[in-house]
Amino acid sequence: MGDIVNTASRIEYLNKQLKTGLLVSEEMVQQLNGFLTRELGKFRLAGKIKPVAIHELLGFKKEADENLIKGCAIFAEALDAFKKQSWDEAKEKFSQSLEKLKEDGPSRFYMKLCEDYQQNPPGESWDEVVRMDKK
Repeated sequence: MGDIVNTASRIEYLNKQLKTGLLVSEEMVQQLNGFLTRELGKFRLAGKIKPVAIHELLGFKKEADENLIKGCAIFAEALDAFKKQSWDEAKEKFSQSLEKLKEDGPSRFYMKLCEDYQQNPPGESWDEVVRMDKK
């Protein structure tokens, strides 16, 4: 099938795990104009060596409401705290983004991941990449 199709299949699986509508790679985001996206982090997809920066495509920027824009800004702060291993701060910010974005799958995904990392810290080899072992 080829590497591109394989990667697309893995991103589709990630989409189901995060409970999102449409995910795109950072490479694709750079080719889009006029769309609102939010970074969801770097993921090492099953069977892949190199991590992929993933974004959620949320719609046209000009049509975005205030709650969506504010929720995305809070999510970005939470993701930054996650990358710094500030688990409590990240969980608090992800909780705040849930207030704005309601049933936000990525916020719930990362809140659970923060709880997991509090119980089992990732260690010195931390590279902020989320590993997705299933296809």
